[in-house]
Amino acid sequence: MNRTIFFTILLIMPLLVMGQTTYDQYIKAAKKGDAEAQYQVGRCYERGGKGVEKDLNKAFEWYSKSANQGLAKAQCDLGVFYARGLGVVNDNTKAVYWFRKAAEQGYSTAQFSLGYCYHYGQGVEKDLTQACHWYGKAAEQNNTIAQVNLAVCYVNGLGVSQDFKQAAYWYQKAAELGDRRAQENIADFFLEGKGVDKNITQAAYWYEKAAENGSAYGQVRTGICYERGLGVLKDTEKAIYWYRQAAAKGNKKAKENLAKLTGE
Repeated sequence: MNRTIFFTILLIMPLLVMGQTTYDQYIKAAKKGDAEAQYQVGRCYERGGKGVEKDLNKAFEWYSKSANQGLAKAQCDLGVFYARGLGVVNDNTKAVYWFRKAAEQGYSTAQFSLGYCYHYGQGVEKDLTQACHWYGKAAEQNNTIAQVNLAVCYVNGLGVSQDFKQAAYWYQKAAELGDRRAQENIADFFLEGKGVDKNITQAAYWYEKAAENGSAYGQVRTGICYERGLGVLKDTEKAIYWYRQAAAKGNKKAKENLAKLTGE
């Protein structure tokens, strides 16, 4: 997984519709020491809009107040701010400190984040066993990024013994929750009989799920399944459709296959 996008992913969370009235209500409670209100004020300043000017320094200040009162989601977001240098100087050691605080309270995003820090030695000594431990904690709470990373650890024997059955288990869990990368990988596992009984029908099913999820790899593989009748009824029109979808994303194999079928 690309490290540069990791902490951006952590910040993609459901947004509250913040109006000035809402902010006024939160700030009153926040000033009285309400941890949840302090967190929400931090969110207002982080996002800005609706009468509240974006101010990451103030967001950091309010997240800190809430985190110091033990609110797990504030601790996690404070960790992200330290990791990304938002409203404060980047400090990976402090990021790990706050991720751990939230992770120990069972907050799944923080558990994944702490696992990631151990995986890549960011703010803490690299320890793949600890990385897998925390990925596992988050994976058990249906954190799909953690499930995929845990599966990768099992595939490659990173921090755990290599175990394709466990890898398949976690890929399928994440795939069922809609994770595109997991759908691609569990399809490959069914195609190859890796960690699961070989099942071309299931492979085709998951390739198409990934395709529908925007995966160029899934789209070209689905095209191949329909072109050859692998796990699905042969259907040249559907093959062409999926090849075109992947070709539009620049997939070289899709362009080659499309050219053979249509001359395009």
